[in-house]
Amino acid sequence: MLKRTVDNGGIPLGGKMPLFKAVLNDDEKYAAIAYLQNFWNDEIYSAWKARGGLN
Repeated sequence: MLKRTVDNGGIPLGGKMPLFKAVLNDDEKYAAIAYLQNFWNDEIYSAWKARGGLN
C-alpha cells in the first residue's frame, strides 16, 4: 500500500501528496519508504509487517 501511495499520490486517500509514478524509479520509492519508516516505532513497524510489508 505504501508503494501504491507513492505511485498514485495520497489525494485518492484524502491526503495531499502528489503522485510520483513517473518521477521516481522503484529503488528511489523504496528508499523514500525506508526513510519514513525510520520514524515509526516498533509497534507500527510490526503492524505493517504483519499486513504484508512490501509484498
